[in-house]
Amino acid sequence: MQLSKETVYRYLLRLLNHYPEAGHTGKTLVNLSVDYHQDLTDDGVTEVEFIRAVSSVRKKCRFYPKVADFINAVQEDRKKAKMPSANFLQIEDTTSFHDQTPEERALTKKKLKAIASMLAGKLSMDEALEIAGETIKSFGRTQIGSGLVTKKIKTMEDVNHMGNAMANIDGHYPVGMTGCYVVGINGGCGMDCPVYLKGECEEPQEFEGHFETKEEEARHFELYS
Repeated sequence: MQLSKETVYRYLLRLLNHYPEAGHTGKTLVNLSVDYHQDLTDDGVTEVEFIRAVSSVRKKCRFYPKVADFINAVQEDRKKAKMPSANFLQIEDTTSFHDQTPEERALTKKKLKAIASMLAGKLSMDEALEIAGETIKSFGRTQIGSGLVTKKIKTMEDVNHMGNAMANIDGHYPVGMTGCYVVGINGGCGMDCPVYLKGECEEPQEFEGHFETKEEEARHFELYS
């Protein structure tokens, strides 16, 4: 998901609760958020990456964070997610694709690259499907044997399927990612997140102060007290 100016402004404003000495006002933050947004988007920072970076800089920065602090946090997060082994897109004859013709292999590689770009936030689902040349439904199997999310992550089984797909299709993601990371990178954070409801959210404090009902508040503190 693309990072919006509104999201940058909203989170910069929230950070004032942690850095009141910064002296910013809503007016100064409007101009600051425009500059931050420009620099962040120039570096290809997505909305999910920015929100995760906010949590990181809040814990590390002694003073109100500069745009460089956010960019450094994003780069660190990306490095953690990278897999050192060979990219899965390098298809070998010893794989399950050994009986494919050269033309079929080329098509499979094309689909894999489209899917990897979608997972990395570089393409929308529609763009990826157009490149792949076929409709892929929810976690259904394609001829390359890979499950994809085309619906909101609702269960821990969905989380596991998506984590496996990310690790197996795109070599930039490691095996064994936390459920919280899988959901976050795919824009599924919320109080209906299965990882949150299981009590395994890595940033539960982000929900505090945003409960819509007393029931949500009671459930949150029961899970994370």
